[in-house]
Amino acid sequence: MPAATVSALRAAWQLPASPAQALGGEESRINISLRIGDVVLQRINSAVFPQPQRVIENVVQVCQHLADHVADLSYREQVLQPIASKNGDYAALIDGGYWRATRFIPNGINHDRVGSEAVAREGARAIAAFLLALRDFNPRHYQPALPEFHQLSNRIQALREAVQSDRLGRRQHAASVIAGCEHFLPQLEHLEQQCVSGRLPARFVHGDTKIANVLFDQNGAKALAVLDLDTVMVSSLVFDFADMARSYCNPAGEHSVPDAVTVSTPLFRALADGFLSVLDSELVRVEREALLPSTLAITATLAIRFLTDHLNGDHYFRVEQSGDNLRRAAVQLALAQAFEREQKNLRRFLRL
Repeated sequence: MPAATVSALRAAWQLPASPAQALGGEESRINISLRIGDVVLQRINSAVFPQPQRVIENVVQVCQHLADHVADLSYREQVLQPIASKNGDYAALIDGGYWRATRFIPNGINHDRVGSEAVAREGARAIAAFLLALRDFNPRHYQPALPEFHQLSNRIQALREAVQSDRLGRRQHAASVIAGCEHFLPQLEHLEQQCVSGRLPARFVHGDTKIANVLFDQNGAKALAVLDLDTVMVSSLVFDFADMARSYCNPAGEHSVPDAVTVSTPLFRALADGFLSVLDSELVRVEREALLPSTLAITATLAIRFLTDHLNGDHYFRVEQSGDNLRRAAVQLALAQAFEREQKNLRRFLRL
């Protein structure tokens, strides 16, 4: 980070001259993040979020709403605290990029992988509590940062165009993964139709419920806060459940190989228990029935996204070498297939 940029950030938020510490982890972060004292500063990635100011404004509204629920004791997690700059704005344009600041939450850790049933249960409970707190979120000015993110027909169309054009001659080598993904396309189409028709209720959802977006206490057992609110949007909560199931329930992890992929029944049971401990009475029947099918569809959707990027030349997801995105697609496809095989076994944990 250039010293001039750090100096400008200190000036914008009137921060002390303490050292700036870069923040990151095993997973690459979309936004550049650093910590100065008890303040976390982030530069919004405009390549991912074309309207960074909108992202910042949205998150401020979400945090203010959650803080109201903390005040009335209906939400027990800590809430991110956006900090206005000295100009009174929550966004600052520095060196051509939009930055924001939030108060650092101390004594917390992130999990990159779900290593126990306790973590799965508590992570799912925290996400469910977040969703419940958004039940009465009715902002005056809220525009999605990623419009049509859950419009699955766009993912299908992008894959078909990539396969058809085969600009880099990668189609033949990827043929088995392409065929595997095409098997799940009817399920993506059905899930989208349920959303478009209104059968699945539209709610505010988190949009990115991997375990790294729940901050735990230093013992790693209790959720302190739900993080990364940039993708909060109106959609169906089955997407949030499905993304948790996809990221929680494969013990081999996303960086494994297809043959190592399995679905952990104990982890799925714990996830379902945590989720339903909060939302059992909130779910309508069609939502509950869609939880498992959506898990197949969303896992397959990520496979499709990796595959499409591979066919198009690896422009979206960062790769270290050619073939990384094809391997990632194969892992997610193997996971979708595993969920498909285990449907009958897993269904019993959803209180259907």
